Amino acid sequence: MIWSRTFFVWCTQSDLQNKFREELEENIFACMEMSNQSYRDISFMPLQRFYNYLKWKSKLEEDRRNTIEEHAGNLNIGV
Repeated sequence: MIWSRTFFVWCTQSDLQNKFREELEENIFACMEMSNQSYRDISFMPLQRFYNYLKWKSKLEEDRRNTIEEHAGNLNIGV
């Protein structure tokens, strides 16, 4: 019952719909940039898998950046 009320509220409030569309579009473009995939490939992903992929890819990029910074810091210490 709660789901149907929540869905009804979402369907009747255009500002929520617009916010969802804008955030989804930004996430799709971010995913395209991070993974070099086409818009079509991303749009065919199931929504939950898409969001899980974004979280995984963001964490991977953050870990990669931290490793590079750590490695660069070690090189500066040795000089």
